[in-house]
Amino acid sequence: MSAIANFKKRREAQRALAKQLIAQGVNIAGLSEEQLAEAAKKIAAATAESETQNDTVTADLERTASDLESSASTVEGAADAVTGAAEQISSAAGGLEDTANQLAYSAEDIGEATAQLKEATAELKKPSAAPKSSRGGKAAPRKSNLKKSG
Repeated sequence: MSAIANFKKRREAQRALAKQLIAQGVNIAGLSEEQLAEAAKKIAAATAESETQNDTVTADLERTASDLESSASTVEGAADAVTGAAEQISSAAGGLEDTANQLAYSAEDIGEATAQLKEATAELKKPSAAPKSSRGGKAAPRKSNLKKSG
């Protein structure tokens, strides 16, 4: 670099330092070179500490963002599981509805069969039109009207 460029850089650095000192409320009027150098060191240390804190905050923010992404992934997985369970419940409800319909038809069939059985039982309990057969003569002992003489 040329001497002029080096001079311009040093001059600009000094102006930037004077602006930083003023921004931090340092009164530079009447300060010696040593005092200015010491103030510059304090500013540099404060700036380094601020950058370290910024780095820490940035790292914390990155960890938090990573944790949030992980949590979002977990929530998404849970939502998928809930959706799957809802589909299974819906399918089971459909199966239950079909079963209920089948039971209703079966109950109707059973009711019809019961009515037919009652009707048949009533028919069987009716007296028949044919007369009942009488007992044969041999089955009952005959009474004799003859008196024994003696």
